[in-house]
Amino acid sequence: MMFDSLLTKNSIQLQIECIQSSKAYKCCTCGESFIMPEARVFALNAQGDLYGDVCTNCIAKGSSWITKRLQKHQFLQAS
Repeated sequence: MMFDSLLTKNSIQLQIECIQSSKAYKCCTCGESFIMPEARVFALNAQGDLYGDVCTNCIAKGSSWITKRLQKHQFLQAS
């Protein structure tokens, strides 16, 4: 599978993976369950460690909001 980098900000990288599944995922930023029928978007740190999947509602709120949520969940150190 091919991964394309979408953005990098404050040591967070969002990546997208094309999938052929309608599996339910849990968003690492808001905690809501959601279905990704065509693509999986997930957050990683600069070293490539996975934080978790990100729902489209959180993606729409932007990278600053995602960063703050990950800091709140103690995935990231506040800068």
